[in-house]
Amino acid sequence: MKSLGRSVSVLSAVFFLCTSSALAQLSYIDLGDLGGGQSWALAINESGCIVGGSVSVSMNNHAIIVVPEDTNADGEPDLWFRDANNDGVNDLMIDLGHYWSENGEAVAINARGQVLVRESAPPNYQLKYFIVTPRDSDNDGTPDSWFVDGNQDGINDLITPIETSGDFMTGVAAINDHGIVVGSTVPPFHVYPRAFVWTADGGMVDLGTLGGGGSWAVAVNNNGEVVGTAEKPKGQKHIFKVIPEDTDGDGKQDRWFKDLGDDGINDLMEDLGTLDFHGLPWDINDFGQVVGWSQNSLPGNEVPIFWSSQSGMSAIGPCGAGANNQARAVAVNENGEVVGYCGNNTEIRPFLWTLAGGVVDLGTLAAQATGSVHNFVEDINNLGQVIGHSRIAPEYPFFPTLAFLGEATRSFLWSAQEGVLELKGRYGQEEIRAAAMDINDRGQIVGYGFYPDGYNEIIRAGLWVRINTPAGNDIVVRPVDPTTQTTPVTLVFENVTSGGSTTVTTSSSGPPPPAGFKLGTPPTYYSIETSASYSGSISICIDLTGIQFKNAGSITLFHRTDGGVWQKIDSWVENGSLCGIVDSLSIFAVVEPMTLEDLVQSVQESGIEPGIMSSLTVKLDNAGKSLAKGNIQAAVSQVEAFQNEVRAQRGRKIPASLADYWLEISTEIILDLSRKKS
Repeated sequence: MKSLGRSVSVLSAVFFLCTSSALAQLSYIDLGDLGGGQSWALAINESGCIVGGSVSVSMNNHAIIVVPEDTNADGEPDLWFRDANNDGVNDLMIDLGHYWSENGEAVAINARGQVLVRESAPPNYQLKYFIVTPRDSDNDGTPDSWFVDGNQDGINDLITPIETSGDFMTGVAAINDHGIVVGSTVPPFHVYPRAFVWTADGGMVDLGTLGGGGSWAVAVNNNGEVVGTAEKPKGQKHIFKVIPEDTDGDGKQDRWFKDLGDDGINDLMEDLGTLDFHGLPWDINDFGQVVGWSQNSLPGNEVPIFWSSQSGMSAIGPCGAGANNQARAVAVNENGEVVGYCGNNTEIRPFLWTLAGGVVDLGTLAAQATGSVHNFVEDINNLGQVIGHSRIAPEYPFFPTLAFLGEATRSFLWSAQEGVLELKGRYGQEEIRAAAMDINDRGQIVGYGFYPDGYNEIIRAGLWVRINTPAGNDIVVRPVDPTTQTTPVTLVFENVTSGGSTTVTTSSSGPPPPAGFKLGTPPTYYSIETSASYSGSISICIDLTGIQFKNAGSITLFHRTDGGVWQKIDSWVENGSLCGIVDSLSIFAVVEPMTLEDLVQSVQESGIEPGIMSSLTVKLDNAGKSLAKGNIQAAVSQVEAFQNEVRAQRGRKIPASLADYWLEISTEIILDLSRKKS
């Protein structure tokens, strides 16, 4: 589980980014603020919930969470900004309030929606940490409330302090999906920090050391395994891993410290060693694989390292040429893919490494994207997508509003499919540089952009998401149907004002087709939706490949309105597709008029009185005979005679609903015959 030294990545399930061979366009969404003009995003979970900070109207820094909405009920979040009253404040951004200080920010969020918050107060800006545990007020299994203030004292009732034994906390490093927190604190009468683990049930547990003075916990995975670095008796720092125990058999880890020898040494703390004098871990995945770096007793000459229970500790390399004063592995995903960077004052290059494939140098591509030879990495998700940055200032400052002044920070995204892309922000209509901070397994990236404002910079929280419908004019979209893995529909939006994703889902079932019409073979409905905002018309063309019609020359396009009524669309056939122009999206169907044979079959299967059934069938048979002789007018007259008898018997010997159905079908038959006659 990723340490807060970089970002917190909650790994709960693998999501595939797209189903087509080409990735959708990456688009940036400005997440707005609480009214103070500035904001920043630091972490995102698999549900698309984003946490960070924002300047409030009182000009304090407040912890925030942005809870997205699923506007089309497809199980995917698609809306992160809404401003119903046009006051510029994001309605989906929740102020998490405070507990100890008016200044704070949210730095991590897990799969359960628990948010890790840190607050700071003058004069020495000591840090204190808290957890916000959301409520599921409607018991639907999804958290929906992150702020409650029952006694109206301004303090969030859902906040729990992370209490430690010391007055000075050096930092909380990570939180896993079960709400287990790790970090380090300086206990009373101690000089050095001590690694700890904290749970809501058990509170803080000191993890001890490897015989030296201090220890630091930096990451925890979803199995509760904690990694960090601890001092040996001679001052060298070794990487440790604590594997907890479940003492009561309830399936939950509850013991991280055990001292059977009563010698003060934690029997659960395993010494993983180091390649040199010091070893420093930075991440651990759910398979217990650890990454970090090793260095000698003096600053410099760092070596990125990888540890697993099967292979032990090994150096990742080669990592650049000669000695590296910055060479670190900073993240490992569930597939064992490792990212890091190496270099010196002249050049810093990011890399991707696997045990089987060795090092892949991303330096040249990153330099092309950012325009800098000093490029770092932040994270890698389970899709193998990597985010990084160039020339970033001190990492994870408490108040990022002051961190990047004068820095030419740019961020990038690398994937095997696309290579490296620069991650650019947007403020209004202007493109701005940005810092990417976290990426989830949906490929959604959060961070913040920098907009110059005189001698200052405006910092705005942002989200990069994959969309296939970007803002602009005459936007062509060919969404992939998840049912068939094809692109059965082509759409052209006249004007997209705000980008989003457009989807199509085909199905053989749906509402009854328009009266008098039938679907082709196989029957196919097209459900088309978009989260983009648009104006003007939408041209739609439906590919007819694989669908058979008895009367292909009479096919028609229908569109289901919001009121549940089928609306006929003026349409034409073009290059094997049926096309039309609409101004909204929902369910579409390509249909053809029902034939005399269809109507005869309906009459014969109706179960009405035999005499009436025979009389109606004779009229329709005569219409068919006239049509076979080419006498369309006679056929029309026979169908009209059929209609007259149906009207006469409606509600008497023919149920009203059935009569109306036959009248609708026969009317469409007459219209189709009239078109043929003309």
